Amino acid sequence: MGKTASKAPGPANEHGGTEPIPSAAEGQERESALQELGAALDEVMIPHGKACKRLMEESEKLRSPENIAALMAPRDEHALLMQRMEDSSLRQLWRLTNMLVKVWNGALT
Repeated sequence: MGKTASKAPGPANEHGGTEPIPSAAEGQERESALQELGAALDEVMIPHGKACKRLMEESEKLRSPENIAALMAPRDEHALLMQRMEDSSLRQLWRLTNMLVKVWNGALT
């Protein structure tokens, strides 16, 4: 595909460009290369589009906050570990903040 794209001349410039207009054979070759590239792109993009559509349909069915949270839960092991570390850090921050508020109010004297 790279050879075909590099051989094919570009379209003639509308403002008096000097590039030649491609012949019929070169135009067909270029068109077939474009179709090949389009098919390759579709092969890569269609699975992502299907996954996106499936997740959108799932999210539209959900009504309660718990179900939405379950849908957002990580599915991969590394993401799960990252979420656990974030949750742990947030709990620690909450405890420290709560302790600071109590100290400010004089409850721990």
